[in-house]
Amino acid sequence: KLYGIEPWDPSLYDLVLRIDKVTVWDAVDTICRIARLKQFQTSPESKREMEDLALTIKIKNFLMDVKPTVDIYIKRKSVYLVTEAQLSEESEMVNKMGEIMKMIPDLKGIKVVKELRRKSRAPQ
Repeated sequence: KLYGIEPWDPSLYDLVLRIDKVTVWDAVDTICRIARLKQFQTSPESKREMEDLALTIKIKNFLMDVKPTVDIYIKRKSVYLVTEAQLSEESEMVNKMGEIMKMIPDLKGIKVVKELRRKSRAPQ
């Protein structure tokens, strides 16, 4: 088991190819054909989610030296920083937030919130 999960369980995967039954080239061809299917194409929503994820990583790396425990949530280029501390006590983080806004010009804004609603992941 790996982290409590059996990696050989085929129900965990969307696609299972028995390499002992097909050639590697046939497996590659099959994967490429499936990847071209409509249901695997990028949708506007999935593209936005990937952009938000990339932005989350960029901002988290930028804040790592100042506040490594800050949680970051991004929705459509609006950034929500979840922290327990009062923003007035976090002057270094405020300075970094200003730098982030300059470095990533297409951000809509950065807000500091105390918590996020877990179910909808919408800021409170």
